[in-house]
Amino acid sequence: MGKTQVIFDTDLGEDIDDLYALCLAVVHPQLDVQAITTVHGDTQAKARLAKKVLRPIGRPDIPVGAGISMSEARIARKQVLPDPTHSATYIDFVTPDDPEFGTESLAATDVIVSVLREFQSPTSFIVAGAFSNVAQALTQVPDLYRGRIASVASMAGETYVLHSEYNVLCDPEAADLS
Repeated sequence: MGKTQVIFDTDLGEDIDDLYALCLAVVHPQLDVQAITTVHGDTQAKARLAKKVLRPIGRPDIPVGAGISMSEARIARKQVLPDPTHSATYIDFVTPDDPEFGTESLAATDVIVSVLREFQSPTSFIVAGAFSNVAQALTQVPDLYRGRIASVASMAGETYVLHSEYNVLCDPEAADLS
């Protein structure tokens, strides 16, 4: 059985769970992580953190794209909660001593299109954050490449209490589209 090609879309840096999931995905024997895209909040800082995490696990070759910091729908509604600027605590782990410090990443959509263009086999999204980048990819990627998206798997659900799930709340329109 071959490996499943994936694009890992994440809001890492806010909680440890996405960092852990990213590391597991990169080293998983049945997954082939083709790219990582960041979403929600300071996506450039999150991209630098992703690049830093890739170095010690021997995969600095994986492209990382910085995506949508806040959805257009949230901006239009003047919705400020959840506030992405007060939750990204782990991005401070990238210090001036790191080669990633101060670097800028390509746009997430450009990275996604590049992966879909280069690899003609089906590619799946693993979404561990707001659905903004995936929704943008589904609407802006050319039809030829959109057909190469095999599936979208998401970390979006709440089982403990009944309330709006954080990743969905960050961009409900994109979650609905995805």
